[in-house]
Amino acid sequence: MLARSIKRKTKDETTDALLCILLPLPEWMHTVTYDNGLLRQYFPKAMPLHEVTPEQVQDVADRLNDRQRKCLGYQTPREAFWDAMI
Repeated sequence: MLARSIKRKTKDETTDALLCILLPLPEWMHTVTYDNGLLRQYFPKAMPLHEVTPEQVQDVADRLNDRQRKCLGYQTPREAFWDAMI
């Protein structure tokens, strides 16, 4: 499970170990983390982003917006957007 930060540190008296209590990520952050992973398929960390052209960004945006998502009932984000607009 992903966690965003340490809420507090406490010491367990029985084992004398330091315990860290983590807060779970909010649901929307899981989506952001997932989307960042998808973007990394097209733009790896080592790739200098100043070399990416607007056309490449648009191509990747189109590909991701045309990819089916389980959370949208297997619609693409583009289809879900237009359904919401009607």
